[in-house]
Amino acid sequence: MKTRRKGGTRQREARRFRFSDDGMVVELSIFGSTAVPTRQSSDRGTGYEQLIWASGLVLADYIFTNRQQFEGKRVLELGAGAGLAGLTAASVGSNVTLTDANCSLCGENCNANASIFSVLPKVIQFEWGRFTEEVESLGGVDIIIGADTFYDNTDEYEDVIASVEFFLRKSPPSAFFLTAYQQRSQGRCIADLLQHWGLRAEPLPSHNLPCVVQAGLGVEIPVVGGYRSISSVSLIRISH
Repeated sequence: MKTRRKGGTRQREARRFRFSDDGMVVELSIFGSTAVPTRQSSDRGTGYEQLIWASGLVLADYIFTNRQQFEGKRVLELGAGAGLAGLTAASVGSNVTLTDANCSLCGENCNANASIFSVLPKVIQFEWGRFTEEVESLGGVDIIIGADTFYDNTDEYEDVIASVEFFLRKSPPSAFFLTAYQQRSQGRCIADLLQHWGLRAEPLPSHNLPCVVQAGLGVEIPVVGGYRSISSVSLIRISH
């Protein structure tokens, strides 16, 4: 997370993300980091949730580019982290619920951008596969989104997919899960898990940030791996 000193006090600076297309402009201020934590600090809740991933930016830009599909829709983000994708959905008129095991950062970013939302997103703590009374009480949704929910801990893959199936089951038949991810290993595959949970996946065309505009950030897009990591991101749509 960027920091600077002023009067002896260390202050954080938000990173700005600006999307522009056909005369519409959305600019979000997002607190988050692009420096991957050390292995010692990379357990859940101690670093990864603060990262701004290339997958999150691709998903956010896809949402902005296809904003007509999201306007007025009920959108749930799994593993929101900094909340870039979910807050982009909120900025184009979605009714958004942000969830994460550690939701303090996405809640902070939600409040930091509150003035641009017609409906302020809800923020709910949710650890994949653990259905608390608060999570059970959530209604159906139209679209579930998630960026890099399939990362390096393959033990969590079934929890993610079980969570997706849980929300799809209580939603209209047209509901789906839209996820962006970076393929990091050919040995990590979710096909068998999808089949087990009665779900199917549809790859979407590659998406290379047609609407992202730099906003005072120099030449590097502020995500883990920088702009070069964008090309390795894939989008898939998962549904019943």
